[in-house]
Amino acid sequence: MSSMERKGSISSTCSDSSAEETRDGVGKKIKIPVTVPKPFSFTLYSRLQQRRDFDDDLRKRQHAAEERDRISRERQEREEELELKKYRKSLNFKANPIRSYSGIYPNPSEKELTIPQGPRLLTENRLRTNPEDNPRADSRGSSDHSDIVYSTYSYNGPTVL
Repeated sequence: MSSMERKGSISSTCSDSSAEETRDGVGKKIKIPVTVPKPFSFTLYSRLQQRRDFDDDLRKRQHAAEERDRISRERQEREEELELKKYRKSLNFKANPIRSYSGIYPNPSEKELTIPQGPRLLTENRLRTNPEDNPRADSRGSSDHSDIVYSTYSYNGPTVL
């Protein structure tokens, strides 16, 4: 008997689908349970599903963070607007009534008033000097001094110090 015939005869003689008969080398029949395949799945598919769940969770967290930031920015902008309005309102000119004070009067001094004296420039003395003695007289141009107007202010009153 060939192995093909044996396989065919075994499957034809076996009425129970859960066990299969085989012959060992001695000729005895041994019942071996039929291997039922378990459903399998690649790790790729489970990993893909985990990654999708993670991405969805991450996207939700990002949207929540963006929403919090947007709300925070809006709140901060509103607060800044209110502060700016308050500040501008405080800058408006508001008239205040004139306060009444008791009069402030300076005490009169016991000293007598001083009489002002003009500066003593001694211009007349300079003009009376001899132009030959004065080396600067030549550099001024003419030595006759006819075009110069001089002040003749003099005060000979009492001097109070």
